[in-house]
Order: sequence, then structure tokens, then C-alpha cells
Amino acid sequence: DGAVVEALRRVAKPSGLLLLVDDVHRVDGASLEMLAGVLATKDAGVALVGTGDVDAVPTALASLPVTVLEGLSSAELNALLTASLGTSLSPSLERAVGDRVRGNPAHALALVRLLVAVGVLQRTEEGFQANGPLSAASLPQDLGQVLGARLELLPSASLRFLQRAAVEGSLFSAELVRASLLGTEGAEVLDDAEWVVPVPRQPGIFRFTREEARQVLRERLSPMQLRSAHEELAETLEREAFASEPAREVRVADHLLGADAPGAQAACERAGDWFAARGEWRAAVEFYRWALGREPGATAAVVRWQLGVLASAARCLTQVEPAAVDGLVTPWLDRVSVMQTPGTWAEAARRLAVAELKLGRVADAEVRLSMAQGPANSDPEVEALVLGELARVREAKGETTAAVELLARAFQRMGNRAARAPDFYWEHYLLLGRLQQRLGQLDRARVAFTRAVEQARSVASAVGQARALSQLAGLRVLAGEPAQALAELERALVLADQGGDAQEVARIHFNAGRLLVAGGRVPEARERLEQARERARVAGWREGEALAAQVLGTMEGRAPRR
Repeated sequence: DGAVVEALRRVAKPSGLLLLVDDVHRVDGASLEMLAGVLATKDAGVALVGTGDVDAVPTALASLPVTVLEGLSSAELNALLTASLGTSLSPSLERAVGDRVRGNPAHALALVRLLVAVGVLQRTEEGFQANGPLSAASLPQDLGQVLGARLELLPSASLRFLQRAAVEGSLFSAELVRASLLGTEGAEVLDDAEWVVPVPRQPGIFRFTREEARQVLRERLSPMQLRSAHEELAETLEREAFASEPAREVRVADHLLGADAPGAQAACERAGDWFAARGEWRAAVEFYRWALGREPGATAAVVRWQLGVLASAARCLTQVEPAAVDGLVTPWLDRVSVMQTPGTWAEAARRLAVAELKLGRVADAEVRLSMAQGPANSDPEVEALVLGELARVREAKGETTAAVELLARAFQRMGNRAARAPDFYWEHYLLLGRLQQRLGQLDRARVAFTRAVEQARSVASAVGQARALSQLAGLRVLAGEPAQALAELERALVLADQGGDAQEVARIHFNAGRLLVAGGRVPEARERLEQARERARVAGWREGEALAAQVLGTMEGRAPRR
């Protein structure tokens, strides 16, 4: 989400950006929240014009002004139909169609096409003529009924192909749909632009011309048929031939959920992992919740797996809404016996403590970590992680020496083991270096930060390398080497961008800006600080945004007046 928001703001920066969204009442909730956030941001330069059902305005956009558009008049509808179909309606037809569709141009166009297809209307030199008396009451009531009647006229193979495509999504791969069906017939409907059209620059990908048609196609399937379609699409996506399909894990999970299939929970965990790896935290949490289910499993093995998923969900939720982690984790910890799966129970409790620390609830975090220490003894890595968080608690309380001692115990507990958590070593070396720097042990801090870089590189963590290089740059500044510090920050910036760590990118721009100010390079400094403020806003890092704004304000105050 952060990457999308940043892209919108970047495009809007020169002269503004107007977004046009059709059928806004059909947009998913997460996208609506993101869009509302962008629109609410001061000076974002982004505006929205959306069309949709006036009685179904999404809550996220309810504060925006609404304009009710009147329907087209019968004469205007006739002009539209003439331009689209090449033939006008007779006066009596114009009245009947206008009365039925209530000014809706899409309904009018679909209705006339239906009447032509079933032979009720004939083209003549004078325009469309009905074969007999025609009144508004004799016509289909709404657009859905019209589309349903039009679909009835299709060959059964074409209808089956479209229904399977409708289950796959608004956009679909023709080859995937074809492969999921037993036969290969029906694909000729891809040439009928009334129903689907190819997506530009995406070979083999099509989209439905109207979302209403896709909904009608899905509604015509019985619950059993819908579940079967979902299951067959999931099975097809899992074939080797479709390994490179975009967001494959997410689509498989969606289909298995729709099929209520036994493998849905495991697929949802994989989808959550897929989103988490891309920093799409809210989407990851949503899939992890589906993976968890509502109740603890019947066996210790299942409960152990559920608590692992719970810990992953808590980690992601901590990134965007730490206050919500308690409501996610505590009910599970209360319902699961700590003796049944002590290690995973302790890890879930630790994740809750991490969120409490982020909220500044140091005492609560310390109590929770102390409770988790006993169960954590069953797993060396979990115990080391708990000790590491206790070190952060001591750091927050200003007990730096005690924090270093706890970290030493954490490393000792790990011994020479390879960590299951790939970030374990670089994160803890980073913390150790920061504590040693605070104690004035700069040489030891440099060793710790260098080890953090090496450990992050060994697990291909661009984020870890960026953060460690930023810390080494800080030591360069203390050593009176500003040029070398800037060089380290530039290396860190590339890696932070590569890793998608928006907050670290903002921090690097801020630190570079301060160095440039100290060096008298004011125009460059201003540019970097403005970037820091913008990136911090995108990342939701309010403290960083305020710090950058404060330095920029100070610079403006010092600027010579003419």
C-alpha cells in the first residue's frame, strides 16, 4: 500500500492528479481506505471523481461531496443508441425503452441489443421497429435481467467458459480458464466484445466489458457449481505450467476459500507470507486470520501451527496498527494451554510484547516477557528472542549495561546454531552496536555494526544491510569523517529502497540532510529534508515527518531576507 501511495503522490507532485473510478461501490475495502487516506492528506494534490450507486456510497468516502446525476432523457438515449447501433428507435419504442431504463444508458444499450437478438426488433429504413405491441411493463426490469436473458442466447460451451472466467476474476487468463475446463470448446466467446475484451499489453489476459455481467454469470451458478469451479481453478493454478502466474499463492488461497476446501488454511498462510514479503501488512494479516480459523485445533501439532501463524499475523499487524495486536493475540493465548505447545505460545506472547514496546507500554511488555521466559526454555531460539526483547526493555528504561548483558545471554543461548528467523543475528548485532555506542564503546560498536552488515548480506536482507550501514555512517560522523559518512548513507539508501523500507529511506534522507546543512550545502540539504518529510509521511512515521519539518522550518528562519 505504501508503494502505491508513494507512486500516486509522485505522479501528482508536478501539477496534480485526477483519479477516475467507475463503479466505486464495488471497490474493495482496503483499496478504499488507502484512497481515502491519500485524499485526506494535506497538499497531496490528488482528487477523485467516482461513479457508482448513490445508495451504496462506501463508508470510507462518505465525507466526500456527492452529486446525483439525472438519467438521460428518452431523446438523449435514442441519440446514444443511434450512435452505438447505427439505427434509431421509433417514437413508440423510444418511449417504452426510456420508461423502462429510467435514463440508464448501459441498461438501454443492453436492452435494445437483447430485443434485436431475440427478434422482437427489426432494422428498417425508418429505424428499429417492433414486431408487435411493446410496452415498458413487458420489458426486463433491470440491467441484471437483461444481461441474464442475453446470456441465455449464448451456446452452452461459451456460457460455461464465461462462467468459469467470472469465477477467476474481473481479469482472467484465457489459457488458465481453458485448462481448468474438461473440454476446450467455448473459447470463441473471447472474440465477442459484448462480454470480454483483451487487456492492452498483456497477451492472453482479458477483462469483462461490464462488471454487472460477471456478477450475473456467478449468480447463475449453484453453490455446488461455484465451489467446484473454485476448486478446479485452484488445482489448475498449482500446476507447473502456471508457476509464473502473478500472485499465484493469493489466487490459489482465494479459490480454495471459495471452495471451502481442506487445503484452504495452509494456502492462506502461504498467501499471507507472500504479502508480508512485499510489506503489504494489512493484506497479510487478513490471510493469516483466515488461516488461523476461529478455534484452536484438536491436536498439539495443529495448535503449534496455528500459534506460528498467529505470531506472523502479530508481526505484520505491529507494523501498521500495534494497538490491535492485543485483541488478536490475547484471546488465543487464553484459550491455548501453555503446557501443550510452550515454545510457540512463548513466541506469540513475545510478539505481543513487541507491539506493547512500540506503543511505549514498557512495563506491560516487561511483565509479558517475564511470563514467557519459562515456556521459552523449551526452544533455544525463542528464549534468545525473548532475552533480546528484554534487552530492548532495559534500553527503554535507560539500563544500557543490563541490556548488553541480556544480549550476551541471547547470543550464548543460540551458540553456533543457524537461526530459523533469518533476521535474528543482524537485528541483535544492530541492537548491540547501538547500546555499545551509547556506552561510549565506539570500537566495539563498529565491530557489532560490521557484523550486522555481514549477517544481513548472508541472508540477502537489503533492509538489514541498509540499517547497519546507516549506523556505521553515524560512527563516521563522530570520527569527523562527514564525506565518508555521506558515502555510507548513499549505499544504505540504495539498499533501503531495494528492500522497500520506507521508514529507513526517510531516516537516511534526514541524516544526509543534516550532514549537508552542517557542510553548508543548503540547497542539497533542503531537497533531502523535503524527501525525508515526504517519505516519512508515506511510511506513517510521524516523528520523522515532524523532525524533517522542524529542521526545514529552522532553515527557512535562518534564510537571509531581502
